[in-house]
Amino acid sequence: MARKSYLDFTALVDEYIRQDGWKAKTNSNSNYSLSGLISHTSASVLGKYALYNLYSDEARLAHDRGFIHIHDLAHSLVGYCAGWSLQKLLMDGFGGVPGQVETKPAHHFSTAVQHVVYYINVMYQEWAGAQAFSSFDTLLAPFVHFDHLTYRQVFQEIQKLVHSLNLPSRWGFEMPFSNLTFDWIVSPDLAEQNVVVGGRLRKEKYKEFQKEADMINRAFLEVVVKGDKNGRPFTFPIPTYNITKDFFEANGENQELLFKVTAKFGLPYFQNYLGSNLDPGSIRAMCCRLNMNTNELIRQPGNLWAKGDSTGSVGVVTINLNRLAYLGKNEKKFQKLLQKYLKIAKDSLEVKRKVVEKSMADGLMPYSKHYLGTVRNHFSTIGVCGGNEACVTLIGKDLSTPEGQKLMLQTLRFIKEELVKFQKETEHLYNLEATPAESTSYRFALLDKKYCPGITLAGSKEAPYLTNSTQLP
Repeated sequence: MARKSYLDFTALVDEYIRQDGWKAKTNSNSNYSLSGLISHTSASVLGKYALYNLYSDEARLAHDRGFIHIHDLAHSLVGYCAGWSLQKLLMDGFGGVPGQVETKPAHHFSTAVQHVVYYINVMYQEWAGAQAFSSFDTLLAPFVHFDHLTYRQVFQEIQKLVHSLNLPSRWGFEMPFSNLTFDWIVSPDLAEQNVVVGGRLRKEKYKEFQKEADMINRAFLEVVVKGDKNGRPFTFPIPTYNITKDFFEANGENQELLFKVTAKFGLPYFQNYLGSNLDPGSIRAMCCRLNMNTNELIRQPGNLWAKGDSTGSVGVVTINLNRLAYLGKNEKKFQKLLQKYLKIAKDSLEVKRKVVEKSMADGLMPYSKHYLGTVRNHFSTIGVCGGNEACVTLIGKDLSTPEGQKLMLQTLRFIKEELVKFQKETEHLYNLEATPAESTSYRFALLDKKYCPGITLAGSKEAPYLTNSTQLP
């Protein structure tokens, strides 16, 4: 039965129009506009709907009082983020939804780039957060070759891509949150595969097109290093570069350009495959691992934004370690409280998974239903906030000290052990992540200040916050 909740609609609209309060500015990718106003008001309604109609009273109270933060309540009916198969898009073309315009598979580089833009823009309307493609350079390189393109022509198409992905295209006047992963060196698992051009397999292999992949990488970097007409940096797509054993042995000029971009904007993410448990092919292999070992946590392919093919996250919950430390007073009670709120987080994520599956099956996510069909391989994501402040509260020392680091390492290991138990219990994937907390850290601090007099906080009295995750102060 639905429970009643009330919103002051006049205050809600005025809050946005006057840009009064942190809730009106919670999304840095949304710009002040009529569309932003519509998004702000509808998001508040959908958030209340989720808390009072989808989640348990226990989860709602834990969220409202700042013990946990259930992210993206406005998108409570859909998933958090997703990685997609660019190979599938190149093979099938864009469409598959009855009553909507469909395209044939791309035969040319310019068309393939345009399909990527279409796809990201549309999928961002069906998910709360990041939309990602992997091996962008490798998979599009054959198109450059068969079109006989000059570098200047490649540059022009990449320039169109970047500018298109930085224009507002979703409710809220938002640009699509997008990520492209670049192999840099053709990934071994793709090297011997036949290339896809025009929706069919050709006899050529991807390993034959490193030169064209280098052109794509150079073009992308030259576009982003210049910024827009006014030199303003491009927010999207966030580029991720795979660091493999061959990374530093080739592409000298491109390397210099890559690190120039990094020094100027701090823009790229780097996915380090050296000494890790993953290889670059895992971002594609993930979608085939239907029988995963739930006795251990596997590392989610990609990184915070660059999710592997056909995987991602159904939802995110962040736990306020600072509050638990304040109430626990000692490490033993702190861990007991942590266990309690981890379970509440798990229960809320299980609800979210069922809701997303139903939304997809019912056609509320029509393109995701066609290209994905299930969130079986998507993770339930749990994170923490205020690790540094929790250390100060419990042991009087922050995370810059050996004692503080030891405490947080123990805490993270404990969380991982609990997540393994959740996987066994639910047969669903869980991961521990340094979840985004730009507004969450401020919200937690305000609620900590309200409910816990004298609690340790970072920042000032007027603008308090918690240190994100288990990061240094």
